[in-house]
Amino acid sequence: PRQETELLVDAVIAWVKKSKIAQPRILDLGTGSGCIAVALARVLPHAHITASDLSLSALARAQETISAFGLTDRITCVQGDLLAPFQDTFFDCIVTNLPYIGTRIHAVVQENVRRFEPSTALFSGHDGLDVYRRFFAELQRVQFPPQIVFGEFGDTQKDDLHTLLNPGWRVQFYKDFAGLDRYFSLQFSYD
Repeated sequence: PRQETELLVDAVIAWVKKSKIAQPRILDLGTGSGCIAVALARVLPHAHITASDLSLSALARAQETISAFGLTDRITCVQGDLLAPFQDTFFDCIVTNLPYIGTRIHAVVQENVRRFEPSTALFSGHDGLDVYRRFFAELQRVQFPPQIVFGEFGDTQKDDLHTLLNPGWRVQFYKDFAGLDRYFSLQFSYD
């Protein structure tokens, strides 16, 4: 993962180790190249990871990455749009780095990112939160919500993102290496 996304992976790893779940089931939603799934599988040898993406070409790339690291027995790839394939599937944890760049700030995307990443993996409407809006709506409808969700967002989106969350969800925000709010976790209560 990119340096910023490494912190997201670290947060998932810390939560799994603290939770002491023997065989955690983790969904890497919007896996792209599969780097998050691979990083988690390498550090968490007892985890089973599902890597999903809407894009078949992204999943093909993810499968190449997974195969290169010899993890095809521990990471399953699933094609689908957000949580649609998983309405009745339980995961202990969902981790996602969904598109969060708004079209109004296209100019600030680094050239090396813009050149090599498909626009659907980067941009999500005017404010960058269209895909997260859909994801949070779907999260409220799944039959078995996960224990926790980790996600990455843009450094100016914290307040807007917070307004999209269900008031019953316990949210925590985390800072990146520059001290900017860039990651969140949502915990679900089963009371």
